[in-house]
Amino acid sequence: MLIEAKFVEQKDFIYPIIELPDDSEWKLYLLGKKEEYYGWMKANYNLKRDLVKWRAKNTQMGYSRTILNRLLKNGEVDTEMLGIELSHEYGNLFCKTDYQKACQVTEIYATNFEVLKTGCWPGETTE
Repeated sequence: MLIEAKFVEQKDFIYPIIELPDDSEWKLYLLGKKEEYYGWMKANYNLKRDLVKWRAKNTQMGYSRTILNRLLKNGEVDTEMLGIELSHEYGNLFCKTDYQKACQVTEIYATNFEVLKTGCWPGETTE
């Protein structure tokens, strides 16, 4: 099972502070994941229309891309504070479940290089 499909919303979710790994190859993989998310958004939404662009950002992949942007830019991201920023930006359309999933997946990618490289839990395959 792909890592993105493993998580569900948790009522007592503890938002992680995610730190950027020091390894340059790892950073390149995180950058590649960010671009992969953009490619998915571009393929599934007409990003030239403002409303659609806004909706694409308000998805699990959109949140993941936002978290990765902040992580790559600042070296760490306080996902609780970022979630508050995004909830203000999106108002009642902010999807807490998708945001929590994005936090969980991004934290795994920033702490387990093998999972980032394969997109799967150790011992699993995409098939």
